[in-house]
Amino acid sequence: MKFLPLVVTLLICLVPRISLADANEHSIIVDGRERAYLLFAPPRPQRLMLVLHGGGGNKERMAKTRIHESAMRQGYAVVYPDAVSSHWNDGRKDPNVPGWKERPDDINFLRLLIAQIESDLKLTSGKVYVTGPSNGGMMTFRVGCELSDKLSAIAPVIASMPEDFVAQCRPVKRLPVLMINGKDDPLVPYEGGQVTVFRKKRGLVVSAEKSLMFWSKHNHCSQDRETQQLAKKFPKDSASVELTRYKGCDGADVSMYAVNGGGHRWFGNSQGPERRWARWFMGETTKELDTNDAVLKFFNQY
Repeated sequence: MKFLPLVVTLLICLVPRISLADANEHSIIVDGRERAYLLFAPPRPQRLMLVLHGGGGNKERMAKTRIHESAMRQGYAVVYPDAVSSHWNDGRKDPNVPGWKERPDDINFLRLLIAQIESDLKLTSGKVYVTGPSNGGMMTFRVGCELSDKLSAIAPVIASMPEDFVAQCRPVKRLPVLMINGKDDPLVPYEGGQVTVFRKKRGLVVSAEKSLMFWSKHNHCSQDRETQQLAKKFPKDSASVELTRYKGCDGADVSMYAVNGGGHRWFGNSQGPERRWARWFMGETTKELDTNDAVLKFFNQY
């Protein structure tokens, strides 16, 4: 048995890394626009996951999170779509918000994209999931509101619900929701209020707590909830993580990882060397929570 750790290590090393070169780039025409996306798919996928990039980002940059690597090994086809002009129309009705200026019908795009990929890959399970950070996280909320009949679960990351959109959110079914938020987010404030990017106003959001509460009420949870402090894994890491779960949600769980000291980050994931401006602009990251693992663990329940 003393050789077992060596065998495990060798097996891990033999697992091929899935790079961007392994992705298939496609596009579909929606409302007269060509909309592009990257697709990573194992031979016989059983589930479909959409990963929506943040504002100013793109599909290639979002793929650097490498969530597709673990997801494909667990039977997911993973899609990274591009927004129009790098910004999703996430429901913030503010002239300063890029996605509101152009107002593309992103709901129609994602609806048609899901149908197209299910057809192309012969996916019949109906298991569809959406995640994404920041502007992509707000768009994830909107997709949950307007396409809940197509979805199995959503996981918005470093995002809260746009204030303009909360009253319009009427999902047609209960939907499991996992939120991941940094309590010291300098762009999307945990306590709600004005989203700011380089001191420019980018619309209002409700607090992370109010966003979580919205879904707990929609899912008819008991409003009795538990919050636990997760055990530290890295003593030198200044951040800590607490997990809040609502009870009595009848199979449509509502949970949130809140990172004390965490900023506007896809936590726990290395996307290359840290750039000098990253902490100043986005705040602190942490290894105490791996966003990829947390999202997949949640999705795998549904």
